[in-house]
Amino acid sequence: MAKSKKAVRKKPTRAQKVAATDPETVPSSFESPESSTITRAVHYDDGLMHVTFKRQGQPTYAFPNISQTLWKEFICAASKGGFFTLRIRPHYKGTMIVCDGERVLR
Repeated sequence: MAKSKKAVRKKPTRAQKVAATDPETVPSSFESPESSTITRAVHYDDGLMHVTFKRQGQPTYAFPNISQTLWKEFICAASKGGFFTLRIRPHYKGTMIVCDGERVLR
């Protein structure tokens, strides 16, 4: 008879704690060393979201039109990579940001 696996609950991140206690105060950025997919994400007031991925070269992509609600759901998700894969990547076109000295090329 196979043993059932216990669900392992991860400790909530600082961003998740802040968003849960004060829904009006959602961090505009986070660094995610615990994520296996995403290093960093930033959300701007105009709806632009920058995401830096954990893969060779650590590319950063810009995703326009990300609502504050979707950003909050992303911040509060237990799995940032899973949320991104299901809720953002299929619906929003990302553009890789390439830095050339001081210029940002899209």
